[in-house]
Amino acid sequence: MITFMNEHWYILLVGAFILTFAVYLVVAIYVAKYKAVQETNNFLIESDQKREQEKVVLVKEIDRLREIEKQYNKILKMIVENQNNIKDVK
Repeated sequence: MITFMNEHWYILLVGAFILTFAVYLVVAIYVAKYKAVQETNNFLIESDQKREQEKVVLVKEIDRLREIEKQYNKILKMIVENQNNIKDVK
């Protein structure tokens, strides 16, 4: 056995390199998966935050439009009342 190892040491060396490379590949794949999952999670979190900000802006805009609608209705009511008053005077 010792003579085999002395004569064929390069086989063990190649085997060690192959094993090291395989371990490196497995670790690299897991690291890449972890980073991809983290980036995806960050993207989803940012998307949710942007959506929430857009919702807030839309709610404010809807409130502003409702206020404008109320003012418009008041003005329209005043116009109708004035027209009725004018008809009554004639």
